[in-house]
Amino acid sequence: MARNDGSNLDQSIGIAVLAAGASTRMGTPKQLLKIKGVSLIRRAAEHALDSGCRPVVVVLGANAELIAPELNGLGIKISVNADWKMGISSSIRCGLKMLLGVHPQTQSVILFLADQPHVNGRSLRKLIAAHVESGCGLVTASYSSRMGTPALFSRVYFNELLEMEGQGGAKSLLERHASLVFEVGLPEAACDLDTPQDLADFTSVQEAIK
Repeated sequence: MARNDGSNLDQSIGIAVLAAGASTRMGTPKQLLKIKGVSLIRRAAEHALDSGCRPVVVVLGANAELIAPELNGLGIKISVNADWKMGISSSIRCGLKMLLGVHPQTQSVILFLADQPHVNGRSLRKLIAAHVESGCGLVTASYSSRMGTPALFSRVYFNELLEMEGQGGAKSLLERHASLVFEVGLPEAACDLDTPQDLADFTSVQEAIK
């Protein structure tokens, strides 16, 4: 995996890696699933760091004590969402508050789900480039004829992110400002790992391309 050497860091854009769920459909903490010997949560954090953005916050919740050691040695911050059962909106609030606490001058945040194994630093840099080139404050991945994460939100939307509640995440915010959203084609973001079948399908593809 490519690593950012620290010479081109962007401290105006932070990343919140959302990984607080209980993985009920998977039946085991999916954050600990190994891909090529590396846990899903560590891969996500490494990809976030590789984007060049700082700070990087990883939001944990269910099974936090088991998952946190997977992040040892990485230059990230961990935020534990005690209210993870209240839905992904609570994790967005938790992550954004941590980002602003660490770096109050943060101008934009990228929300990135830890269970999107094909999303990497290059994917995140495409969002950043679209944001810079277009001047748009809402930039989302586009895949399977819909928009979704990862997604970038500029500072003007922070208060709305901090006021969200429930399971819907930032979807309602994006729908409210649909005419202002800039979509970036990221077909790799279509893959997420929610169920044992998702994992089996992903693994079979990985085996086929070896």
